[in-house]
Amino acid sequence: MRDGPSWPRRSERRLRPTTVNRELSVLRRAFKLGQGKLGLDPARLPVVEMLPESEPRSGFVEPDQFEAVVAALPDYLQDLARYGYLTGWRSGAIRALRWDDINGERVTLRREHSKNRKSYTLPLRGDLAAIIERRREARAVKEEDGTTTISELVFHRDGQPIGDFGKAWISACLAARLYTVLTATEAATTRGVVKIVDKATKRTTFVKPPIFHDLRRSAARNLRRAGIGSDVGRKITGHETTSMWTRYSIVDETDVAAALDKVDAFVTRQVAQAPRKVIAFPQR
Repeated sequence: MRDGPSWPRRSERRLRPTTVNRELSVLRRAFKLGQGKLGLDPARLPVVEMLPESEPRSGFVEPDQFEAVVAALPDYLQDLARYGYLTGWRSGAIRALRWDDINGERVTLRREHSKNRKSYTLPLRGDLAAIIERRREARAVKEEDGTTTISELVFHRDGQPIGDFGKAWISACLAARLYTVLTATEAATTRGVVKIVDKATKRTTFVKPPIFHDLRRSAARNLRRAGIGSDVGRKITGHETTSMWTRYSIVDETDVAAALDKVDAFVTRQVAQAPRKVIAFPQR
């Protein structure tokens, strides 16, 4: 049991089963180590049962859909969204990036801005380098009095920190027609639902647009589809464990179809490259 003033406040929060299970897994591991290292009797150790978890969230944004959303975003959010789609970083981590975190050809996520409290570094290559270069050009901000200030933040809004941009994100998704249409019954039990009312017909439609965090899932899946393994992919997105990476990079029917196409092409190549052999069967 934990002691200290933070525990009562935390215990009052409604924790998700996945969060509880992560902590229970640590407790289960401790008992397992005690059994092996200290020779504890397994029969006397408590059984740690996990809570049932819901299916992994499956919100993804395909590249063409993402481009449509970016085109509808305000200018100050476009590069931020592109950075998130490429790296899978969380919104808070991206918004916290400062120019002090850019060192030559590398960008570093500080541990205080990382959910797992670990710092990690990415090399600036390709589109990622292009984003940082555009932000460098947008670093100077002209004030109302005619003076120019230099922003400390990589991503900013007129030199100021970017706050919550949920409304702008939803508006862009609606403009790009990127959403799932729900029935009234489904909408009643679903979070993040937006109600659209047709002015002419007064008809109400319930839709659920993707959330910004879906870019994190999309980045993990894009990396996997590009042939990047979990060890390297997790260095980019910051997923701490392979199990979390797997929950994010969900395989769908498109991936299965692509795999079957690859197998078909492989077999065809093998048949074409194999030397032909004539096998004589014995006559009866």
